[in-house]
Amino acid sequence: FKHKFHVMIFTFSGKPVYTRFGTEDGITSTTAAFSAIVAKMDQFFHSGMGKNKPDNLRYMRAGRSRIVFLEKGPLWCVCISKNGESSRDVIKLLEYVHLQVVLILTTSVERTIEQRPNFDARGLLMGTKPVLSNLTSWCLQDMFLHEDAFEALPLKPDVRHLVTDHLKSKVQGIILGLVLAGHRVVAMAQHKQFKSHPQDICVLVNFIMSSSSLRTAEAWTPVCLPHFHNAAFAYAYVSFFENSDVAVVFLSSMDEADQFYAISQHAHHLKNMLVSTNTLSQIESAILQTPVELKSGLSPDANRDLPENQLALLLDRVIHFAYFVPATSQVFSSAVSPAYRDKARRKMLFRNYGRARAMLAGGPMPCQVCLASDRECYYAWHNSDFHFYLAVPRGISTQVVGQAYTWLKTYESMFFLHVANVVSR
Repeated sequence: FKHKFHVMIFTFSGKPVYTRFGTEDGITSTTAAFSAIVAKMDQFFHSGMGKNKPDNLRYMRAGRSRIVFLEKGPLWCVCISKNGESSRDVIKLLEYVHLQVVLILTTSVERTIEQRPNFDARGLLMGTKPVLSNLTSWCLQDMFLHEDAFEALPLKPDVRHLVTDHLKSKVQGIILGLVLAGHRVVAMAQHKQFKSHPQDICVLVNFIMSSSSLRTAEAWTPVCLPHFHNAAFAYAYVSFFENSDVAVVFLSSMDEADQFYAISQHAHHLKNMLVSTNTLSQIESAILQTPVELKSGLSPDANRDLPENQLALLLDRVIHFAYFVPATSQVFSSAVSPAYRDKARRKMLFRNYGRARAMLAGGPMPCQVCLASDRECYYAWHNSDFHFYLAVPRGISTQVVGQAYTWLKTYESMFFLHVANVVSR
């Protein structure tokens, strides 16, 4: 393969379902060969398909390429990588790809393939190739392989509270309400009996932002939330502002026509409020300022809380900084310094975070590690309250860790959101 990172999906009978590059018809010989390989390896594990299988093929090496396999029922997700990603990170990406397929089709497609091995599932995913391809690119260039989290749009708390209050609705059947700004979440409200999973939020946001057909008008489309109910559809109302990446989204457990119109009316009130209060322009301004640079600061008032010159000096030299809060499943990821913004160096940065995280896996918390290359140091610090990641030039003072942490805590209320109850009283 000429590509350095290729992803494909095929059935246990060797039929292609998805390929990141090229066409599914063009990889039939490859998927047939992979199917024969996994079937042969399956014989060594003296079992067929089923939950009681003791093990299965995980990865192979062929020269510079690592071929990683993930079995999901009758589907095999495969990645061929020449970039040096760990098998653990590639498996995480393949799990996201499978979740994206489930969001579009539910797991009912897996039962169909098990019952009809010659079933061709390509038609069911027709038109969704950009969704799966964008998911792969998104995961490789940010923190989503390292933490199960979604990212909030950095925004003043009073602006976010206003949006959240107007998300609340008296419409019955709504389980989740979102205002999105690109791949970031402006505000979220959910039913008190519904607990959203961060991976479901990530694949839902990617599906909405990668589907051009959802931008043209109000949309009412079935989506499956894999961790909520992987065999059933919810129904997503999606409405974008014109020529904008800002969208209003509601998920409903009911699909009646009256439900669409009731949600549509509430969404129009919300959109009118965002325009009339100038909130939409503030959100779009925040989009232009993200991802946030540590050295830039966000408001003069906040800077007064910090020691003199703290935002300068060491923070100016930070390559990248990320902070994950397990309690809320949210992550903040800063801008990458200009010298590392090309694709190759950006991917290298997040691969090294993966190596640092792997060194901490399974260890008692709190724990921390510093991984040094010829030019950079990658620092990871995990405890029960947060996970902290920092990339800096080699030789920089260790005081940068404390400065980055203090900077984050100063702006914390802008970087993370509170999830409200979607049902208004």
